[in-house]
Amino acid sequence: DLQTPATDADIAQAQAALLEAQENLAEVQAGPSAAEIAAAQSSLAAAAASYNELQAGPSEAELTQLSADMKKAEIAVAAAQSAYDQIAWQSSAGMTSQASDLQDATIDYEAAQAAYTEATAPASNSELQNAASSVQSAQATLNDLLNSPTAAEVASAQAAVADAEASLADVQAGATAADVQSAEITLQEALIALESAQRDLEAATVTAPISGYV
Repeated sequence: DLQTPATDADIAQAQAALLEAQENLAEVQAGPSAAEIAAAQSSLAAAAASYNELQAGPSEAELTQLSADMKKAEIAVAAAQSAYDQIAWQSSAGMTSQASDLQDATIDYEAAQAAYTEATAPASNSELQNAASSVQSAQATLNDLLNSPTAAEVASAQAAVADAEASLADVQAGATAADVQSAEITLQEALIALESAQRDLEAATVTAPISGYV
């Protein structure tokens, strides 16, 4: 491998790696864009609003709407029950449209009740903790954007560019005489080790000097 010159594909790959490292360095040095900061601020605002809503519970307007929905559903059940009572004496009452209307009205009323109960129930500790965690995460993301790029981030990106430049130079220059000599020494050592292992294998085989039975 060392004695084989680099192919065009090898050089193109090294050049592409260098270009990618250079582009990454430029992005790191430029810092976050205004759009990225605005998106992070929006995420933080949304997380904070969700947390505050959990703590405050439903508003008066929401409770009024839910209560009105439940009252309307209750009236609809009463009307459907009255209509069903008028034909309940029939043997096929359960198959009539009045029975179907009563069932639908009852389901709607139960759904309205469940919505009201869920809205008025206090937020659980796990819900509050998850919402608070979302706020902290959004705040941390925004802080990272506002404080970037850090010196460590720039140094890391610069080191990646230097490594890519060195790799490209090595590919273009090919192996040095010292590299080839080192590889030859390693090869000779491997051959010696192989011969030694073969002798050990032969010595580990016990062969009787004559034919016979034990």
